[in-house]
This record gives sequence, structure tokens and C-alpha cells, in this order.
Amino acid sequence: MTFVLSLQIGCSTDDRISLTGDVTLDGQPLEEAELFFLHETGGSIHPLGVARTTVSGRFEVPTMVPSGQYRIVIRKQYADERYQQALSANEDHSIDDTQLAAAVAAKSYAARQARRTQGKFSSASKQDRVPECYSNADTTPLRFDLDNDNCHNMELRLTSEKRVAADQTSPHQKRG
Repeated sequence: MTFVLSLQIGCSTDDRISLTGDVTLDGQPLEEAELFFLHETGGSIHPLGVARTTVSGRFEVPTMVPSGQYRIVIRKQYADERYQQALSANEDHSIDDTQLAAAVAAKSYAARQARRTQGKFSSASKQDRVPECYSNADTTPLRFDLDNDNCHNMELRLTSEKRVAADQTSPHQKRG
């Protein structure tokens, strides 16, 4: 599994940091994925930021986060999973009609996309799945230090390859 993490850093005297960036998987934008920024302090891990990627793989953490050591966990929930969860929640009456309609629409959209791409990909539903190592706080190789500069633009280039690169333990960082 290979990844590249680069940071472009701005300047500030504030100790809270703004995070934005792009995520790709095997060179393609990773759309509609959730990124969890886990802050490591005193031997424990605290979730301090969450972002969702756009269709172009772009993300922005809506709140400023403190400097320090971080791990990034990336997860993606698919239309079928959202639909099944919505149906279960609907049976318990814990969601409203709008949420159920959104889940049904997502499933319909996914079915249309699958029909459009049928034959173009061997497994369209698994094509953009996030490899397991990125989805777990203990195994994610996405670890980095944020310093006191206030603007970080990250580029997360993930691969689904099973080999381990020699430089995997120290992410590439670009300062500019």
C-alpha cells in the first residue's frame, strides 16, 4: 500500500489550523468519502475534525484544529449501505421521510450509474472502495504533524496496491 501526503503551508501566529486538500485513490478523485482527523495527545486519540470529499475529491475541515500529531481515517459509505441503514431506521421510526427519500434517491442514482458503466469496469461498485488500512485508526498510514502555520493544503494520494513502499513510513511533505 502506497500513499503520498504533501502539505503546503501558509503563515500565522494563531495555534489553530485550517485544513483543506484533495484525495485520490489510484489517481482518481475519491468522491463522497469521509475524513476523520484524529489528534494524538498524551497517549490517547481524540477526533477533532471531520470533512467530506466532493465529486472532485476536494475537502475542507469546517473548523480550525490545533497543531500537533494527527492520523487521518478515511471511510466511504455506499448508496446500498445508506439505503439499508435508512430502512432499518425507518422500521424503528428513528428517521423522517426526508432522510428515507434521500437514501432511496441515492440507491436509484447508484443503480443508474451501474447500468451506465456496465461492461466498462469489472466491478463498478468496488472500484472506489477505500482500502481497509485507511479506514482504521490503528492501521492508517496517514499520519502527520501540523505546526502553528494557519493554512494547510493537503494532497492525499492513496493506492490500493498491496505492496509496501520503502518511503511509506515518512510521508512526503512539501513546504512552500
